[in-house]
Amino acid sequence: MTGLVDAHCHLGDAAFDPDREAVLARAREAGVGHVVVVGASLPESERAVALAQAHAGLSATAGIHPHEARHWSAAAAARLRDLLALPEVVALGETGLDYHYDHSPRDAQRRAFEAQLTLAREVRKPVVVHAREADDDVAAMLRGADTPVVLHSFSSGPGVFAAGMAIAAYFSFSGMITFKNWTMTDRLTACPPDRLL
Repeated sequence: MTGLVDAHCHLGDAAFDPDREAVLARAREAGVGHVVVVGASLPESERAVALAQAHAGLSATAGIHPHEARHWSAAAAARLRDLLALPEVVALGETGLDYHYDHSPRDAQRRAFEAQLTLAREVRKPVVVHAREADDDVAAMLRGADTPVVLHSFSSGPGVFAAGMAIAAYFSFSGMITFKNWTMTDRLTACPPDRLL
């Protein structure tokens, strides 16, 4: 693998249908050598896998996003396990907790997140975690994760940062760090370079 790696891209989204190939070409021209296409629902995970199977330089994740957690079931868990067995799938995710929008009930989010952490441990895959306004629950659940973790688009407080550091998680910070009202500079500067995506 050479060049930059886009570690979190929703290239399977229908918004890319008209120009997905052009997007990939521009990424290659810009020096991106590999793209991880993220799944946030079962259909999106299946699209991510199909893209990774069809294109060199792409891999996929498979998971159930907290917005979709109300759809978690034994059947969803079984399908997710099947997807995670595929060689193109490099991680479980995007999963986690999002108490900002509450598109799924919080108890459903916690159940789905815990089940996916357990599944990731069983299949020995890292986990891509989405965490928004759920610091106490995310921090507590991370402490027992026992699998590699990426805290995607990190915007959580010091408790989640400390929990992530304690388990040697990787952190990605999005374009939010450029916002004038962004106040988490201490966490960005405290993040060791080898833990920063």
